[in-house]
Amino acid sequence: MSEVTLEDCQKNYQNALEQLDDSVSGMLANTHADVDVWLHAAISAIESCDSALVSRVGNDAELSEKNNIFLKLCKNALMINMRLNP
Repeated sequence: MSEVTLEDCQKNYQNALEQLDDSVSGMLANTHADVDVWLHAAISAIESCDSALVSRVGNDAELSEKNNIFLKLCKNALMINMRLNP
């Protein structure tokens, strides 16, 4: 895997982390529409990383698996947020 892919994934994970931090704040403030937007943004960031991994030679299976776990957790959080939103 190239250094560019790792750098892109690092930036995507940093972006996703910021979105998750915002989501936690939104959950505490009961701003469920905002939480939905931020969780979707986090998912999009990690999907971008995963796409970069798949498209490059030397696919990193371990990082790809971590992306899948991250995506499942974010999708679970989306479902919880939907249930909490009246």
